[in-house]
This record gives sequence, structure tokens and C-alpha cells, in this order.
Amino acid sequence: MTTALQMLDLMRSKEVIDDLDNHFARLMLRLNECDDQVLAVVAGLLSASSRDGHTSVPINQIRDEARSWFGGKAVEVDRLLDQLHRDGKENLIQPMVVDAGRVYLFRYFDFERRLANEVLTRARLGIGESSSDDLAASLDGLFNNAVPKPTDDMIDWQKIAVALAASKRLIIVTGGPGTGKTSMVVRLLALLIQQSKHSECHIALTAPTGKAAARMRYAIESARSELEINEDIRLAIPSEAHTIHRLLGSRRGGRGFRYCANNKLQVDVVVVDEVSMVDLELMTHLLEAIPQQTRIILLGDRDQLASVEPGSVFADLCVAADQLTDETACAIGEITRFDLSSFVVDATHSPMADTCIELKRSYRFTPASAIGRLASATNQGDAETVMSLLVDDSTADIGYTELVDSNMLPEYIDDHVMSFYKVSIELAQGGASISDVFDRYGSLSVLCALRQGPFGVNAVNALVERRFISADVIRPIDGWYPGRPVMVTENDYALGLFNGDYGIAMQSPTDSSLRVCFMVDGNPRWLHPARLPQHQSVWASTIHKSQGSEYETVVIILPNRDSPVLTREILYTAVTRARSRVDILATRDIIQRTIKRRTMRQSGLSDRLLRGPQDS
Repeated sequence: MTTALQMLDLMRSKEVIDDLDNHFARLMLRLNECDDQVLAVVAGLLSASSRDGHTSVPINQIRDEARSWFGGKAVEVDRLLDQLHRDGKENLIQPMVVDAGRVYLFRYFDFERRLANEVLTRARLGIGESSSDDLAASLDGLFNNAVPKPTDDMIDWQKIAVALAASKRLIIVTGGPGTGKTSMVVRLLALLIQQSKHSECHIALTAPTGKAAARMRYAIESARSELEINEDIRLAIPSEAHTIHRLLGSRRGGRGFRYCANNKLQVDVVVVDEVSMVDLELMTHLLEAIPQQTRIILLGDRDQLASVEPGSVFADLCVAADQLTDETACAIGEITRFDLSSFVVDATHSPMADTCIELKRSYRFTPASAIGRLASATNQGDAETVMSLLVDDSTADIGYTELVDSNMLPEYIDDHVMSFYKVSIELAQGGASISDVFDRYGSLSVLCALRQGPFGVNAVNALVERRFISADVIRPIDGWYPGRPVMVTENDYALGLFNGDYGIAMQSPTDSSLRVCFMVDGNPRWLHPARLPQHQSVWASTIHKSQGSEYETVVIILPNRDSPVLTREILYTAVTRARSRVDILATRDIIQRTIKRRTMRQSGLSDRLLRGPQDS
């Protein structure tokens, strides 16, 4: 008879589970002092699902997967799941829990329940009544006194979003690249400052990574300068943006945050950008640290990749909240003079109704823009249009190289990338201003779908450095040289550096020694290379790591063999990092397979939000 440990060894040999899943399943056996094959298999499968980004698995799916390992032991699988369901209800410290038809690791069950409670509480809270005439006049002033035509093509969704946010504690705004999320936020902040009647309005701007926070800061400064408003109000709109970890005050060793459920942030408004990158745990900590009376604006693109860690929080929020009631449509329509009746959904009983707006018009990409059409076709799964744009209708905005084998990659890098990077290094070595150096490095990015393999990040980074060494452009000492771009890959709470923070090695302005310069909250911070936490060169980076960034030109490299990570969302995310040009290196077959495959993350969050507080 096969023992539980032998069953785990079999699953490991077939690569159904990895070492971490194996250890977790063995821990469950030790805690329960048993040799239960069913417990071992369910625990291993559940742990493996979290590695794929799932926070839970439907009970029928886990039941079917577990049964496949036992043949006639269906009764034993049902027995275990029934036991987990009872234990989960009676004792909420179980490592595994069954709730609402889903099987969870308790960690994710607890975070999901807590986050749902926070969101639902805020979704029910409104703002004190204000004169609709006053609000309409303020909106007209902020949107240049435009009296719009009541047609769908002319609806200003930014104006709709600001009008809705004026009456809500929680507003979720989703939109693709260039749809004006930042412009909308700046107008909303101007309106809120104006409505505060000269009392101080404490506003916090935050994003998941340092690069996303830096881009948020730049975008708000730019939008703020162009807005036609009173100078006092303009000056009151902040542009300083922090990472979420810095905003919450990460404690040394990663043991929680300074600001939490028991020590709230003292703010009136919190704006969170690039929410699609925020995982379930971090979003829970953030909302628990924000007072209930604080207004929260969540910004993102529901079609982008989900966070690296388990969860698909922003997409789940948008699914649950994508409903406009007739009452709200009439009220907002009266204020903005737009006819929203065609967008009404019968959502009378939905606790999340009227909290989400999608910005539909792209101001960066016109209907004729090749990048805009490429992003749209990718997002819609239209492989035929994508291939036509790449192969038949190539323009100055889009380039395509059919990357049949790995020998073609060095040739492309030599011909199209090395000269640009050489100028970047020369700027970093030649004493150019910090802003000029960072701007140059931020103009082009090579994005890979994979980390390993001949088409992965590690191979491209090694190739670039070998070329520069052979050309005597760089002379590394212990791996370091002026002009080396690096990205932090783990959180260091003592240094205040976090996963995704980006720096460039340059001569220190004080003693000319080699230091790594990071832009922290808009200011340069110099660190000795030996002090850095885990990091890597970023002549190329993964598409996941590029989220929250924008570049003039993006080079996208896909492998020539299929992989589960190649999905529609990963290509859409890569394409939408570009402002002016996209170059894609891949085979036609891989592009078509990528566009047809969707990221499917299992989560109970949207269902929990739609069910409402009584089931939370």
C-alpha cells in the first residue's frame, strides 16, 4: 500500500508539486499525526495553486484533482473536505479552510475576508450632500466649461469619474494607457481642495513600486501645471508619491507596518496608482491602515497582468463594482449633462454598485495609432489583426522580427540596442545631471517574458555586458562599473529599499567613489554597492517587473517555445509600456498562442463582494 509520503514523492517526480508544496503537505501530516494520503494530496495541490497566483480553488476542482490520484477513494476526499469545512467555520486557525464553495490556505482566506470587509464598509459610505448646482459649476470650470453633446462618442468619462468620486468614499477607476487617469485625479484633487473651504486637505499619493511612484509624481506634476485653476489650489495639489511600503512605514525585518488597523494614517484622501500590481496581502494592510472617513481612489488597468504574488485584486474589484444604477446615472447625468441611461445595469441589490468607472477614450493613442490598435487587438484576443499589424502593416510605430532561433537574438541586440545603451553609459560616466541620466535610461527597455533560457532576462543582460566588456566600454570590478543599471529584487526594510526599486551606478558627487543612485520620493539617494540587498542588472527586465513604467521605445522578446506564462495579458502589458514605438521579437506561432491564452486566477474576492457584508 502506498503511504502518504510515497504519494507526495510521486507527485513531486511528476512535477505536480515542488519542494515547498511537499514540505507543506508533510507539515500537515505531522500536525495531524497521521499518514493520510488524501490530506497529503489536497495540501500539496492547494499549496501548488498558490504558486500559480490562485488565492483559492473551487471545491469541485480540488475534489476532482484529488480523486484523480486515488481512483475509488472519492468518499475519502469528500470526508476530508467536509471536515475542513466544519473546522474552518468553528476554528479559524486551521491551515486549510473550506468556505463558500472554495478551498483556501487560511492565510489567503483571512486576507480575502478582511479586505472584503474593508471594501464593503467603504462602498456603503457616502459623502455629505452638496449642492448639485455648485458641483456642476465646479466641474464645468475644471473641464473648461464644456457643454457636451449627449452622445456616447462625446461622453467625457473623466468628468463622470470626478462627479461620481465627489460623492463616494471609495472610487475605482480603470482605463487603458493614455485614457487620462492622472488628469482625472488632478481635477478631482483640485475639486476636493476647493470644497474643503480653505481647511487643509491631507492627500497621500502612493504606488506599488518606486518606478511607478516616480512616474505618478511626474505625471501629476505635468497635469497640474496644465490645469487652469486658482494658483493657491494648484500649489495645494501634492505631487510627492511614495511606495505603499514607505507610506505604511515598513518595520525592520518585514514584521508588519507602522501604520495599521490600530494606528491609522492621518489623511483625508489616498490615491493609489497601478493597483493591478498590488497583491491581496498588501492591499489588505493598506486599507486597514486608512480611516473609514478617508476618501480612497484606486487607479489601474483591469486588463494588465495581475500581481506577482497570489491574487487579482484590482480585476476582482472591477468585476464586482462594474455596475451603474439608474438613480446614480440620473444624478451624475444631471450634474454633467451626459446621458448615461444606456450604461445602467439592474444593480439595485449589489453592495458594490456605483463605485467603478472605466475611462474609455485614449488620449495617447489615436484611432489611427498602430500601438493603440495593437494593444486593443491583443486585449480582445484578435490574433489575426495583431499579425496583420506586425507583418503586413508595419509602421514607424511598430517593428517585428521573426525570432526563429536564439542565434538571431545577439544580432538584433547588436544592431538595434547596443548603440543606444552605449550613449546611456557615456552619460552616466561623463558627469551628466542625475535627471538626464535617469531620463536616458528610461527611454528604452528590453522586456522579456521569461527570466531563464536563451530568450530570457539573464541571457540578454549577460550578452549586453559581454559586448561592452569586449568593446572596452566598461571595465567591471567585482561586477560593478559606472553606468550599470540595477533593480532591487527583495525588500530591505532597514535600508528602505523595496522590490522593484531602480538605481544606476555612478560616481558620487561628494568623493567621486562609485555609488548606486536611487531616486527616493523624487530625491537622489546614494548607496555603496556592498550595502545593496539582492539585486540584478536591468539592461533587460521581465514584463512583470516593467509594470508601472513607461518608455519611449519597448523591445519585447518572447521565447520560441510555448510556455504557460505566455498569455494575452503579458503581451498587452508589454505593448502598453511604450509611448512611441514597439518592436516584437517572436515567432508567429508563439504570438498567436500567447494571444489565445488568458490568465485565469482563482479567487473568491469578487463573489464575496457581490454577496455583501452578511457573508463576509
